Amino acid sequence: MGFVSMEKKLIFFSVIFFFSVPSFSQKMYNQNKDKLEKVKIEIEKKNKELEAYMEKYEKILQEMNKLKESEKNFIQKKEKLAKTLEAVKNDIEKNRKIYNVLNETYKNLVNEFNNDITSLYLSGFSELYFYGTDELVHGIIKRNMILYKSNYAKTIENKVKNLSQSIMALSQKKKIYIKEINTTMKEYKKNKINMQFTQKELISTDKKLSELKREIDELNRTANNLTTLIKKIEKTSPYRKEEKVSLNLEKKSLPWPVEGVVVKGFGKEYVSELKTYLVNDGIKIKPTSDKNVRPVMSGIVVYSGEFKGFGKIVIIDHKENIFSTYGFLSDIYVSNGVYVTTSSVIGSVGFDKRSNKKEEVLYFELRKGNIPLNPLDWLK
Repeated sequence: MGFVSMEKKLIFFSVIFFFSVPSFSQKMYNQNKDKLEKVKIEIEKKNKELEAYMEKYEKILQEMNKLKESEKNFIQKKEKLAKTLEAVKNDIEKNRKIYNVLNETYKNLVNEFNNDITSLYLSGFSELYFYGTDELVHGIIKRNMILYKSNYAKTIENKVKNLSQSIMALSQKKKIYIKEINTTMKEYKKNKINMQFTQKELISTDKKLSELKREIDELNRTANNLTTLIKKIEKTSPYRKEEKVSLNLEKKSLPWPVEGVVVKGFGKEYVSELKTYLVNDGIKIKPTSDKNVRPVMSGIVVYSGEFKGFGKIVIIDHKENIFSTYGFLSDIYVSNGVYVTTSSVIGSVGFDKRSNKKEEVLYFELRKGNIPLNPLDWLK
């Protein structure tokens, strides 16, 4: 009879803890239908949030492509400006050489012009009274040469002035191009920083998209499981007397399953990253010293093994329809049907594989029937 009783208890407990239904009662049926509706609403919210993040991802991707195109344009502009600046430098050098040659030629012509004027002036005195045809022709030629040299000198003088102005203008252009190159380089560096920032935002958004997709997949699985459960409830309708949610225990009287700090509380929790609420039926405890896990009360182990979503777990029946659950264990040291006390080591703390945080935690639940209680009300 003891074995049969334990078998019944195991079956009964599996229904309680794995499907959150103590019996196929009308009340549980209604509760699960409400829960299913909430899950469907949550799925709809997640889908909308997913769409918003996908839209954001596309915008960031477009911005990234624009920044890459800007970077390409900056590089091309820099190369073009560098070539133009080099050409301007070459023009300045070329004009300086021509300027120096013409300036020297101009100085020589001025000297020659002054000498010719002096010679012509002096020859006028010596030939004043003996001025024949040959001397007249000679004088005309000399005067024409002086005029020619004078005009040539003026032409060169104008060219020298023009070259000087051209050199000044090219030097001004050189300053402008150097300033533009510096401005372009500053914009290029700024664009580079924006690209790095946008790249990080792109990676972050992509990560968030993956998280949301996993959330939606998990919610869909939950909805499917609840739908299956409701179908089972619909097929059977035995009515069971509702139990009161009360424990014949003093509050703050139970020992902790492991010494540590609570990193995830009980009940409704707002997750700002996902902009939604999650409901925790238990708490997560991060051990501060000993990682050995002990029961909070004496009782019989009714389940020990793997359970999807919680890894290795141990569930203990403490009589009076009180149950405690210990999840995320790395090792289990007890088996089904074993009687344990508060000094028994039932397992050791492991990792929550669902979390991105790589830290060891114990998942702990305390229930009266199928109703979860806040463990912090009862732990010392």
